[in-house]
Amino acid sequence: MNIETKHITELIPAPYNPRTSTEKQGKHLTESLKKYGVVEPIVWNKRTGYIVGGHFRVRQLQAMGVTEVPCVVLDLNDEDERELNIRLNANTGSFNWDDLANEWDYQLLNDWGLVTPDNWVDKEEEPKATEPKEVCPACGK
Repeated sequence: MNIETKHITELIPAPYNPRTSTEKQGKHLTESLKKYGVVEPIVWNKRTGYIVGGHFRVRQLQAMGVTEVPCVVLDLNDEDERELNIRLNANTGSFNWDDLANEWDYQLLNDWGLVTPDNWVDKEEEPKATEPKEVCPACGK
């Protein structure tokens, strides 16, 4: 695995990235980054210059004034890059809600940003895209 420190301005958000986040999630991620730093490198494709994984972290780190971040540097074709973007977020497992309810402090879980069954995303807060999306040439959306 090739890990390099990159200037944050070298990391181009992938225009196809489908992930969204809320302000509340941004607040939780910023708190985590301030407390623990970057414990998981950004995944970056040297062939395109696009971020493959870590768009949300990069956005929050930029807002915090961070200028350099560790990156796993890959050399992927376009198809593999897009596939990995989805796989990095789709295959994350799930929680055992009974274990969480019985062995963890509910308020701490919520304070840390875990969306628990009784604490879904605020209705009035719509998720926002982490980066601009491409416009579909067929429908304009």
